[in-house]
This record gives sequence, structure tokens and C-alpha cells, in this order.
Amino acid sequence: MAISDGITGEKKRAALQDASEAYARLLAPFIAPETKTQLIAFGTDSAFDPSRLRTVTVEDTSKGWNVRFSIKHSHLEFDDDYSAEVEKTADGQLVLKQIWYLDPFPEAGQERLACL
Repeated sequence: MAISDGITGEKKRAALQDASEAYARLLAPFIAPETKTQLIAFGTDSAFDPSRLRTVTVEDTSKGWNVRFSIKHSHLEFDDDYSAEVEKTADGQLVLKQIWYLDPFPEAGQERLACL
């Protein structure tokens, strides 16, 4: 966030692109090669705080697992629900295919929103 403060226009877009590429490189060892990451987002609250995460279900699939989990908001009295697709590769490694936000109020029928 500090990198993009005080700059505008093309310089700001370039700084955000560089940060997004760094984010993708950070995740690369843990995600499937075809998985697309989103642009980075800045905020004051880390959504994936392990102390607020609760596993709901783990479902076996033919390729791996679907893990449903919820994360309690730090300042609100409700949880957000997510589903993570985890696959086992041919060489036995586990990779994350996608994390989906499960929208309780979907628009146009989109109940799952990519959030990796």
C-alpha cells in the first residue's frame, strides 16, 4: 500500500501491477499452474486470520478435497463462508485450485465468487 501512496495515473497502475505479479509469484508454489490470481487489494483487516477461521466440512472428491470454512469478522458479529478446492497432483503434492467466497446474497445467480 505504501508503494502506491502519493502516486497517480500510469505510475500507480504500474506499481499495482508489480505488486500483483509479486503476489502471484508468492502463491505459485501452492496453487495449480492454471489458477489465476486476482489483483491485490489493500485493507486494514486481514480476512484470512487463522485465529478467526473455522473448518466446516471436508469433502472427498475424485481429484482431492473441497474444504468449506468460515471466517468471523473482526469487528462484526457474523462469518463469511468460503470453499477451497484442493487437488492432489500426479506427483502427490497438494495444490490449491481456487478459494471461493460463498455469497449469501448472490446477484444474477452467482453464488461463488473467486477470491484467490
